Amino acid sequence: MEDIDRLNAEWISLNAFRGLSKIASNGDMEKSTYDNALELGGAVYPELLGDDVSELKRERVSDTTKEYRQRAAYMSIRDKSTVHAIDLVKIAIEEDEGLLKIAEKEKGNKSRVDQLKRKLGQLYKAREELEPQEHSENQLIFRDAYNVERAVPSLAKGRGYRDFRLPNDKILRLRVLHPDKIEHITGADLIYERHSPSDETVAIVAVQYKIWEKRKLYLSDERMLDQISKMNEFLCNKGVCESNSEENEYRFPCCSV
Repeated sequence: MEDIDRLNAEWISLNAFRGLSKIASNGDMEKSTYDNALELGGAVYPELLGDDVSELKRERVSDTTKEYRQRAAYMSIRDKSTVHAIDLVKIAIEEDEGLLKIAEKEKGNKSRVDQLKRKLGQLYKAREELEPQEHSENQLIFRDAYNVERAVPSLAKGRGYRDFRLPNDKILRLRVLHPDKIEHITGADLIYERHSPSDETVAIVAVQYKIWEKRKLYLSDERMLDQISKMNEFLCNKGVCESNSEENEYRFPCCSV
């Protein structure tokens, strides 16, 4: 009964995440597949839909991936230390690739290697399933600035920026600083500017991107602290975060992580 209850919970959550994906992508079926919804669910709710715990994910992967997950689980018990399935797959790939290289050198040997090639193809697929695709900071920054579809009309674009029309005649400008010299001065990768032409004011949000390592972000990282310090110096210490209006004394929060 516990297994059935868990599957029901996963299925309900999966459909909820798929519904969110449809809304976010304006009904784009290619972007709101079950696989994409599973990936989103694994990131948002890893306790239920994470790679190592989700029953639905286990059933959607290849038999080779299932085999190596089982191997890793029981080897971890045997060796009393954590063994990762992806590491076992990489070792198997290296071994089979080596055997195929030997077969290629033996030109006079007419023995078939079709089974080796078939197995290697299965291992490649298992590696893709076990190893999530990594994204560089460059890819994420330019995706958010240029490739993400937004529900507001685009006004203009130029070198390093895009403008969008917001309600109440306001304008949003996305300004990309990465990887130019200005990023090293300000510490920011992206700046979001919300312009209000009617009262000649602007609200600013400066963003610095950081890639998590194994779902961890180390706040003691020296480079990150240096970039936050630059953002603080460039914005907060120069009074950019303070309102000049006597009627509105709201102060923007500075340098939040």
